[in-house]
Amino acid sequence: MTTIDPFKIMIDLMLRLPRQGPGSARSTKAAFDLLDPLPQKPLIFDLGCGAGTQTLDLLDLTDGQIVAVDLLQPFLDILSDRAEAKHIPEHRLRTQTGDIGDLDLHGQQADLIWSEGAIYNIGVETGLTHWRQHLKPRGQIAFSEITWLTSTPNARAKSFWDEGYPDMKSVDENCAIAERLGYKVLGTYTLSKDDWWQDFYTPMKREIADMRIKLATELGAGRKILDNLEHEMEVFEQSDGDYSYVFYALKADD
Repeated sequence: MTTIDPFKIMIDLMLRLPRQGPGSARSTKAAFDLLDPLPQKPLIFDLGCGAGTQTLDLLDLTDGQIVAVDLLQPFLDILSDRAEAKHIPEHRLRTQTGDIGDLDLHGQQADLIWSEGAIYNIGVETGLTHWRQHLKPRGQIAFSEITWLTSTPNARAKSFWDEGYPDMKSVDENCAIAERLGYKVLGTYTLSKDDWWQDFYTPMKREIADMRIKLATELGAGRKILDNLEHEMEVFEQSDGDYSYVFYALKADD
């Protein structure tokens, strides 16, 4: 019996979702509103953009140009199709495959670097250090990161994330990292439970159930990935606000 590569199962699942992580147009705007005023036509790098739902939201919030970067071309293809359907002019959006921890942006520097739910792949300190070279003097960064909201989380949540993301930090710890690296913290914004469920966990539940039926004999080791994602949703549901994604709005203190 042939089974599907577990990595492919994960990517196929994420490609089916409206967003590849918690978020909403509302939370994107709330984080954007924390920033200092930008130039009239800012250059923005959206790093780890996925299928770019927030990229399109940012295009609605500014008159600038966005360079959307993701490691996987299939996500960028979806973003390009969405932009075409919305009649976004080509000069306003450029997609680029790339590693957010090893960027090659052809010497360009941004007025704003944006990243929703992706910095965990390289860590907050690494991301803020590496991205600084791609930021104009006094440029700004807004990123969202899964964050502890209490020093005493329930045992199930702590056990799950100690195994899955042991570097997860509190708001104060992430702000302290940013300040130590020469950024001014302009503000933070915590995502609501609705921001997790509406465009991420709820459609994910539906797609997982569909995969279990359609790929029942082909899942193989991929079944464990789906199990883990369902477990993650259960942990969040029972966490009582012990953690969430938090937006951090920063300005380079040049």
